[in-house]
Amino acid sequence: MIFFKMLKHDLRNGLLKRWQGYGAALCFFLFLCVDFYFQIRHCAEINAGSFGDFLFYVFGGMKEYRPEMQEPFQFPAVWTLTLVLIFYITLYYPFHDLMGYGRGILLQSRSRIKWWGAKCAWAAAAVLLFFVLLWSVLLLFCLLLRRPIVMDISAAAYGILGAAPGGNRGIVMQQQLTMELMLLPALTVIALSLFQMFLSLFIKPLYSFVTTVSVLIASAYYSSGFMIGNYAMALRSVRVSASGVPLANGICFALALSAFSVAAGMLVFRRYDILNKE
Repeated sequence: MIFFKMLKHDLRNGLLKRWQGYGAALCFFLFLCVDFYFQIRHCAEINAGSFGDFLFYVFGGMKEYRPEMQEPFQFPAVWTLTLVLIFYITLYYPFHDLMGYGRGILLQSRSRIKWWGAKCAWAAAAVLLFFVLLWSVLLLFCLLLRRPIVMDISAAAYGILGAAPGGNRGIVMQQQLTMELMLLPALTVIALSLFQMFLSLFIKPLYSFVTTVSVLIASAYYSSGFMIGNYAMALRSVRVSASGVPLANGICFALALSAFSVAAGMLVFRRYDILNKE
């Protein structure tokens, strides 16, 4: 019962009362829709500009960077800004709550494990809300513009991201990238958000945010299964690139990092000095 009261407090104060961040996210989503529409509006390809294309534009990321090929490094700006935005939205609330009203709740409940667990559940809910808003905006945009509500990825969408389909893999169709565009990005962001919150127990929230962003940038530069950001980029999937990362590995990596952040955070927070933190 105490846990659910804490979670209710976090959902109310960490989501409903922090609507400005999600308002900014909605404006950003609309900008992405308009930007992608103007890039693809003259394309005559069937299903170009579908719901899947819009998702691919956001979470496609970039193809594997190979310095030996002397190709320019094309920074995945849309992908990076989208993820950075959610990491920033979920950055300060746990710290501010601990310094304010949440400290009183923690002292009264005398259960640090439940307090930390409620914060972890809030972080996951905050990320899921972000993704639900994104999916809703993209869906509404497709409905208004009468674009197909399918997950097919057109060749034009590949071209916009500088990764024209072809070679050994060809054009990836509907059933093959749905998990890479919807499940994996959400799981990856939840895992990194929990890890960011865990790091905030040792360093200032701003530094944990810089660390998380650094992981994203490193993932864009290095195509490796050890860099978790690769699993949130559809173009790095083994279904698109022969040297890509498998879906199952990404799910296991995200779940393992989430479990570590929650469990290790509980152990650390049990001895965390909450009275002398500013």
